[in-house]
Amino acid sequence: MKIGIFTPRAVEPMHPRLEAFTEYFKGKNIYYDLIPVQKHFIYSRLNWKSLYFFDNYSILRIRNKIESYDLVLINDLKFLPLARYARKKNKPVIYETIDNNVYLRAYSLKKKIPFPESFMNRITSWYSRKEISLATDCCEKIIVNSKSLQEYFGNKAELVYYYSPFEGSRIQNGIKKVPVLLYLGEFSEEKGADEILKLRVKLNIPLFIFGNIRSESLKSATITNPSINYSDKLAHTELINQIRGLSEKYFLLGASLIKPVHQSYAAQEANKDIDYLSLGIPIIGNHRRPTEEKIISGCGVFTEDEHRLKKLLMDVDFREVISDNCSKYYSRYYSKDNFTAALDKIFGDYVR
Repeated sequence: MKIGIFTPRAVEPMHPRLEAFTEYFKGKNIYYDLIPVQKHFIYSRLNWKSLYFFDNYSILRIRNKIESYDLVLINDLKFLPLARYARKKNKPVIYETIDNNVYLRAYSLKKKIPFPESFMNRITSWYSRKEISLATDCCEKIIVNSKSLQEYFGNKAELVYYYSPFEGSRIQNGIKKVPVLLYLGEFSEEKGADEILKLRVKLNIPLFIFGNIRSESLKSATITNPSINYSDKLAHTELINQIRGLSEKYFLLGASLIKPVHQSYAAQEANKDIDYLSLGIPIIGNHRRPTEEKIISGCGVFTEDEHRLKKLLMDVDFREVISDNCSKYYSRYYSKDNFTAALDKIFGDYVR
């Protein structure tokens, strides 16, 4: 069995979800190749033909590689038209997506080019239908990482949650120590940066950010503030060492305030939430559906809940209960064991 993984995701360093799949294949002694994005200064402009919803240039360059594999795994929307070529070659195809990429791309496109709302709605609707059609008609299986994407594909997709690379990295979150805010991932307006900065002032505690900041104004606001500590994106090993060091000095609270600026951000699982849970770190978040579910289940506090916020800052027993809830919730839904069992079910028949 040899699998061709056709992926627009980062290969160097490897995207966490992609790394999780390759580790699974290695553990099962399944051979695989990674076929990444192909780039050309001029010819890549072919992608404008599909408004960059699809990577037309890469697809033309790599489609003949399909014949070399027993199974084709396609990551995300950009490479999905490859499923048609694979079907013509009688190769089984699995489509795996972790975002509602149609809405992500439409949002990005509208920010760059002020298309009329009616035009963008038609474009978004067309590509949404196209994605669902290609996935359901040309692929044997669809893998998603959230209930919202499962619903998007008419409940025809297999739900395989993200598991955190921090799983098993034991930290001792300082239950009795001074509280601080922790933020993991890209720090942007869409991800709630402004609200997180206001929350820090409201709670009057330090903020530690680990991730990219593209906005110069946001970067300036963080670098010049002595109560904010900012580190650019770190390798996993270094990041866990940093978090472990903080947990020895502070009680960590995970900030999660993603804005529902489009359908994907409104309904998708946030990796940062799952990372917090895996480390037993309570979430301070908003009412975005997946974050709300975790907080209602006892894994955190809403930003407007003054009473519970105060308890989280002051009450050691309350902190301990919430932290324990986080660890249990993670084990129940997001553990690596759950991930492996789900992939066993999906790839088992092909391996045998």
